[in-house]
Amino acid sequence: MGVGRRMLAGAKDVVLAQARVRQATSNVRSAKEDACRHRHASLHHRIPATCTTVHVERLASVRTNLTVFKLTFPQVDFAQFTIANFNAGLGRPRFPAGIFYAESQDEVIEAVNCAREAGYKISPRGRGHSYQGLSSMDGYLVIDMSLMCVPGEFEDTHFDDDEQPSWLLGGGQKAIGSIKSGSGCTNAVMLAYTAEAFPEGIYLIGSCPTVGITGYATGGGQGDTTPWVGLGIDDVLSYDIVLYDGTNVTASKDNHKDLYWALQGGGSGYGVITSLETAVISPPEPSSAFTFIFCMYNPTQNGIAREFFKRFQDFLVPDLPFDFKKYKDKIRTTSARFGGGAEYFTNPSDGFLTFQGLFLGSEEEANSTFTEAGLLNISSASLAVEFSSYAEAQLFIVCSTMSQAPHFWPTWTSALDRDVNLNRDVCVDLGIDSTKYCHEKLFFNQPNWPMRVPNCDWTDVESFDQDGVKNVILPAIKRVAIEPQSWFNRPGQGRFGDDISELIDTYPGGLLIGRLDPDILLEIADVGVSIYHFAHGKQCQ
Repeated sequence: MGVGRRMLAGAKDVVLAQARVRQATSNVRSAKEDACRHRHASLHHRIPATCTTVHVERLASVRTNLTVFKLTFPQVDFAQFTIANFNAGLGRPRFPAGIFYAESQDEVIEAVNCAREAGYKISPRGRGHSYQGLSSMDGYLVIDMSLMCVPGEFEDTHFDDDEQPSWLLGGGQKAIGSIKSGSGCTNAVMLAYTAEAFPEGIYLIGSCPTVGITGYATGGGQGDTTPWVGLGIDDVLSYDIVLYDGTNVTASKDNHKDLYWALQGGGSGYGVITSLETAVISPPEPSSAFTFIFCMYNPTQNGIAREFFKRFQDFLVPDLPFDFKKYKDKIRTTSARFGGGAEYFTNPSDGFLTFQGLFLGSEEEANSTFTEAGLLNISSASLAVEFSSYAEAQLFIVCSTMSQAPHFWPTWTSALDRDVNLNRDVCVDLGIDSTKYCHEKLFFNQPNWPMRVPNCDWTDVESFDQDGVKNVILPAIKRVAIEPQSWFNRPGQGRFGDDISELIDTYPGGLLIGRLDPDILLEIADVGVSIYHFAHGKQCQ
């Protein structure tokens, strides 16, 4: 599906020129870097050598594990520094003074002390998805936390039935437990882990599997279940964080309250977060199923667009005072059970109106809810696919989103290589039969960039097979998702910049909005808007 993106030609040359300038001026702090290397002498002795390497899978390789130095400086080994310096977002990497891969809290403390004494600022990097490049700032010491994601060391807490705290919406909604994980984990790791540790629970994630959970949560955090469980900042119960002076503290509602408050949406610039404890929330009762739903409307049909906006708004944000008990009671059984996105384009020639997402309930419950809201009887097309668990439904949404877009899978698959023309086949990476469970798609519609992607694209009637998706593809994805350093969790650095001469200048995000006149919504749709995550439900109170 389109996401309303416009591409700018020629940006690659500008970006490469900037990189050359940064390289030419990279020796301005050589004396301080020497001091920082000297400060790490004891750390290197324990490692045990200065250039000890740790295995990190890099997507920009031919199915091989590459290595990175624990600590790299551009003056010492620019090639190794380049490997370690990546940005998994849309932009190119910045040019930090050095990059350190931490594997323990003690190493983080050592690196923080080193940077402070040598006069450097610090960029903590979880998974490098900051579009602004905030995790690899120019001239800073990057402390990469991705190796501090070890599922075998997670701490699960299952709350007893009589001790489960009431959650945001009340009315029987509970926090059934929590997971304490390393700060370098991804959405995909946490989703796969929750499926095993809390098969009946919901752990909020976003759309992209490789986004790091720490930047996601401290930046707000919106996902398909946000209307039910809240934002990412609502769900984190505590943070372990190393402060500027090298001390480690735990911030929660009971300890270091001011720091905990600041971390709830204020970003991660208050220290280096080494772990966080996140609540796992109960789904609505009594349903034990989860449903992907899609609806489309014809904007050229007389009055349909305005009527859709009126009904959909009444469904998402009922016309009641936000602080009114009836508001919470109503959304708890209706709109708070749905989360997802939409595309509004009312251009007369090729416009369309759609919404899609995850409904916390069975297909029957979903159809009943949207029929009561008057949204099914005016739609021109609709689809519902029921799943037995939250993780299965969420993995399907991830897989279908990546399979529909022309650029997602090509930047994940371990077959991606920029020097050798290999067959790019996600099914091979997943260890499943490509002839049965993958089909060919062109990378950015370029005929010389074919690859095979999973049959999760429900818009492709010929390839989509529900049984194959549920029984083969999704279990295979879950197996690679739980491995923090797998190709699925580590897209290659500078993904777009290396392969195309175009960069995206706009990108859809979440939407938190109050009630508007339908005519205003029509004006917005005339311009066109893509929404990744509606943030209604509890967020509107």
